[in-house]
Amino acid sequence: MEIRKIVHQLKALADEGRMTLFLILWRRECCVCELMNIMGWEQSRVSHQLKLLRFAELVENRREGKWMIYFIPEEVRRDELVSVITEKVKLPADIERRIEMVKEINVRECVGSTL
Repeated sequence: MEIRKIVHQLKALADEGRMTLFLILWRRECCVCELMNIMGWEQSRVSHQLKLLRFAELVENRREGKWMIYFIPEEVRRDELVSVITEKVKLPADIERRIEMVKEINVRECVGSTL
């Protein structure tokens, strides 16, 4: 991989919020609404951070009806450096709990709900 791309990706992951979003998406794809509920952030903040992760080519998205679904592409999942990061960095306990709560409900039917 080109050094410029590696530096760009590491800079994107150097922010705690973006790293947290990335680790959540490493586990499962999510819509913005789900990420809002997990992170406790406003839609604009989630969308802005996702935009930066997309610009760094760490995250991709696809449309499903009215929802934009974000996910980690296979190329990124196969990257050795990214794999080391995802193995070594742990999510905070409160984020882990919120992920479990989101799994239990169909948040995609309740846009804007807050857990």
